[in-house]
Amino acid sequence: MSDFFYKNIISFSEISDITDSKKYIELPADWSVVVTDIKGSTKAIESGQYKNVNVVGVTTIIATENACAGINIPAVFGGDGATLFIPNKYTESVSKALAYSRLKAKTEFDLDLRIAIIPITEIRRLHKNIFIAKMKLSGETYIAMASGDGLQCAENLTKQSDQFLIPDSMQALGTHDGLECRWNPIESQNGEILSIVIMSKQNNSYVQFQKIIFDLQTIVPGFGLIKSNKLSLAWPPIHLMKEIQSKYSGFWRWVMYVLVVSKIYFLTVIVRHQIKKADSLVSKYLDELSKNTDFIKYEENLKMVIDVSMSQKNDIIKYLDQVENENKIIYGIHSSNTAMMTCSIKSIKNHIHYVDGGDGGYAMASRALKAKSNNKPKQL
Repeated sequence: MSDFFYKNIISFSEISDITDSKKYIELPADWSVVVTDIKGSTKAIESGQYKNVNVVGVTTIIATENACAGINIPAVFGGDGATLFIPNKYTESVSKALAYSRLKAKTEFDLDLRIAIIPITEIRRLHKNIFIAKMKLSGETYIAMASGDGLQCAENLTKQSDQFLIPDSMQALGTHDGLECRWNPIESQNGEILSIVIMSKQNNSYVQFQKIIFDLQTIVPGFGLIKSNKLSLAWPPIHLMKEIQSKYSGFWRWVMYVLVVSKIYFLTVIVRHQIKKADSLVSKYLDELSKNTDFIKYEENLKMVIDVSMSQKNDIIKYLDQVENENKIIYGIHSSNTAMMTCSIKSIKNHIHYVDGGDGGYAMASRALKAKSNNKPKQL
């Protein structure tokens, strides 16, 4: 059954395999692409709402997964939205769930969430296509990768036409259960947090990106972002209310805030005591957490959020400038002092932690890339 398309994909675990075309499988004909993004996200980020933008983006993933309970759903987080893939049989339930996310985005954060659901058959009718791969992190946690010219096609259809948008009249019926905003901003340990978005101008982007990943790993050995012993245990978490706002309303909002903040206080005490014991459940969970981040991803463009020293930053920019000057890529980069983490918790073994650079890292890096793209002649 195509419902289990994503579940049945053979996963990989090496970063280098992100760019292995053999790992990517064509999206089934009876599936659709879901595109969510926040209209005016750059302006919202510039006004200081970058965490709100992140939270709303992640709620669209969680709402979709909850509406497709029992089915593994590929999703790629983009900072100010997400790209997801669903079986067509769930279109109605996902539409209602995302209408709920849209309602909460507007009423709680004054953000306008745009949502489109596009059958892959419509994209193929335009002679475009989409392919999906699955990367294993740890435990039962996986993240999706996506490739193909159908991704840009889906984005264009979302922004240029109302044909596939979820109507304002759609019933809002969903849940954001599983969303957590309980970690404070993650301070850079090396100097700066870089958010990087790279677009290939080559016909075979897989080969180009494989070399770029290898070269960047040479500049930044280890290439990870979250270190379990560097997570902020300050109490209370400064973004906790955003989680509560996304999940509850009215009287229950304050009841749940008190209950959750009390729970977190006791958990913080336990964590501070147990984190020093390497074999404790706390240490094992935090070790998994450090592995279960989407700090690097492929969605036709290569994206990453990494912690670097000043010299590493300079070497990265020098390297990317060189490749860009060779007319092989266009890239955008944004620097900040922190990274943001918004979490989806399904179980003790299945938890993913969506990462973005502070101050709207991905959105600002994407804006820089688009500015360059608009100023340079496009490749025929």
